[in-house]
Amino acid sequence: MLLVGFSSGIHLLVGALGLPLQFIMTEGELHEMSQAESLLVPFDFDAVTANRCYDSDP
Repeated sequence: MLLVGFSSGIHLLVGALGLPLQFIMTEGELHEMSQAESLLVPFDFDAVTANRCYDSDP
């Protein structure tokens, strides 16, 4: 029996040294771009490096 929908997504923001700054947990089916802005808003930054190439207008 295949169970679909029983997963979690951990969206993590780390600093330049790789230390965690903030994280958000969501259901696994939610796309990563849906949480990117929520993670970045509280911080002032000059550049962002992401692990995948997702395009977003904001």
